[in-house]
Amino acid sequence: MPEEPLLVHDQNEENIGNITQMGSDHFYITTLDGDQYKIPSHFFTHTGEHWLLIKPVKECSDYRIGDNSQAHVDELSEDSFPASDPPDYTLG
Repeated sequence: MPEEPLLVHDQNEENIGNITQMGSDHFYITTLDGDQYKIPSHFFTHTGEHWLLIKPVKECSDYRIGDNSQAHVDELSEDSFPASDPPDYTLG
C-alpha cells in the first residue's frame, strides 16, 4: 500500500502541494501547479496533521528548482513559426 503524501499548507491552511523528499536541512516540495522547490527546513512546522510552510510560497522563488523555462522557450518557438524558417527560395 503506497504511503500517504506529506501535505504542505500555507499560512491560510490552504493545501499548496506535497513534500517529495525530506532532508535534515531542506524539504523538497512540489506545488499543486507542478513547481518544485528545495526550501530550508526551518521554514516548516508540523501541525500534527500536515506540514505548514511559514513563509509564503511566492517569497520562495530563490528556492525554486526544475524551472519550467524550457517549456516557455518551446512555446515561444512555436509562436514564431514560420518566421524563424528560411524562405523556400533564394534571390540571385
